Amino acid sequence: MIVVERAPPYLTVQDLGRFGYRSSGVPIAGAMDQWSFAKANLLVGNDRNAAALEWAIGPGALRFMKDSVVSIAGSQVEATIDEQPVVGGAAIEVRAGQLLAVQRLIDLRFVYIAIAGGISCPEILGSRSTYLPASFGGIEGRRLKTGDRVDTIDRSLSLMSGEIDSLYHPDFHEEELRAVVADSASFEMIAGKTYRVSHLSDRMGYRLESDDVSIRGASITSEPVCPGTIQLPPDGQPIVLMADSPTIGGYRVCGAVISADMPILAQCMPGRQVRFSSISLEEAQHTLRDHGVS
Repeated sequence: MIVVERAPPYLTVQDLGRFGYRSSGVPIAGAMDQWSFAKANLLVGNDRNAAALEWAIGPGALRFMKDSVVSIAGSQVEATIDEQPVVGGAAIEVRAGQLLAVQRLIDLRFVYIAIAGGISCPEILGSRSTYLPASFGGIEGRRLKTGDRVDTIDRSLSLMSGEIDSLYHPDFHEEELRAVVADSASFEMIAGKTYRVSHLSDRMGYRLESDDVSIRGASITSEPVCPGTIQLPPDGQPIVLMADSPTIGGYRVCGAVISADMPILAQCMPGRQVRFSSISLEEAQHTLRDHGVS
């Protein structure tokens, strides 16, 4: 069991998502950066889909009530166990009663904390992921707060170092996002232009901003959308739909960021610059198979 000693502003339980229910209006949800999430699980010998903690924005602390093995992946962090510095990217032994404190996230937006065995909470529609807009999944469908007690699943450590070594590593500082084009005319308006990630971005969608106000989008009859979809609203400032994206949308669709590059976008802090380039569907599928992102 884990006790949330000091909750950060954002802390939820996530897995890889809730699949097969979009036709009923249920989003996938799941970890924003699925690559770092999977790495955290593999480091402690879990299946990639084991429920873990998604942490963002600020400092906090977790107290472990039994001996555990944990890992930290995603953003580099300033972190300690009982005031002794620890680093991410490795399995870490934590003894009963010890406090894991994260002082700050250094370079990226999210960090993932996996515990050997995984987080124990009810599965809803085949997933433990928290979907905040509808208040279900995870722990009571909400962010974790100070004083929460989180159950874990007992399991011995079995490292999967070979699989970790072969895991594709995204370049989280890459500015170019590859996309499959849906509408050539619309995509040409945004291709190659530099955008800033807006501070208004969230798990539903990342809003992008530029000083070029000459581009105009449009509202259209609603159509199916998915994570990665690039929408162009009437103001011409693109929105890329993220893990909690709706299942339908009514803005013009330019294309979709490929799955292999979604972890890079997910980890962009507000103000980070990005731009789009095109890639064929066949190339995108080949890249996904090679990278093993999902």
